[in-house]
Amino acid sequence: MFSFLVFALLGFGLVFLGFRVLERGLLISPKRGLRVLMYHRIFGDADTTQRDNLFVSQSTFESQLRWLLQEGYRPLRLGELLEQIEGSHPRFSDDTFLITFDDGYRDNLLLALPVLEALQIPAVIFLVSSFTENAEAEEDRNYLNLSELRQLSDSGLIDFALHSHGHLNYRDLSTQDTAALESDIAAVQTYYRSHQIPFLPALAYPYGAIPRKDPAALKCLTETLANQGVKLGFRIGNQVNTGSIQQPYFIQRIDIKGSDSFSVFQIKMKKGRAKLFA
Repeated sequence: MFSFLVFALLGFGLVFLGFRVLERGLLISPKRGLRVLMYHRIFGDADTTQRDNLFVSQSTFESQLRWLLQEGYRPLRLGELLEQIEGSHPRFSDDTFLITFDDGYRDNLLLALPVLEALQIPAVIFLVSSFTENAEAEEDRNYLNLSELRQLSDSGLIDFALHSHGHLNYRDLSTQDTAALESDIAAVQTYYRSHQIPFLPALAYPYGAIPRKDPAALKCLTETLANQGVKLGFRIGNQVNTGSIQQPYFIQRIDIKGSDSFSVFQIKMKKGRAKLFA
């Protein structure tokens, strides 16, 4: 009986170890394609304030970008991706990555930009125009104002794109109020044009939300974007974008969380998701 228990435990241990090897990505072959990394906020390493998953430390951010370069991944600009979709045979470039930030937080300037400059890696910030508008009137604020946006643009490494005017849920608007959807997309473009802030014709859906289960609403959403001159749409999805670019309004991003260990980050870069069987 004792021998049986020993063998059973050993067998269970080997199965568990094998699963963990797989789960940690040691046997995962990296997918070929474009990785779009989604960040929100960066905080300083000396800051001990409790953070949620939207925050990644500055040193972790730098380590992640250095690893991507060391592994041979090439940084891509959003403008390059726009050029690719307009080609005769649009395909996602293999072994590339695109750094994105949502919402337009001040720490993107204060803490993210120095890392990007040190490594000469470009990035795009998806802006919410109502946040920028409110930042113009606030002293103690989290979001970038117009002057700071111009500083970022002058760096030569930061592009801007759209993340709505009011940070509304497009999944609801596209099914219930098409006029509000059109108004929101028009408003964000009008605001930045009026203040001479350059932006590219791409949009990250607020909350990553699209009406995936409603074909009519999904068609309404993409047609509205096209009518407003928006050429690319970014959702979350947590996948590496591979092969031909057949759906430019549903490019997937990989959610980079503050709680991710470095090994989890590496798995995400290999396959998009943190778990092998998810």
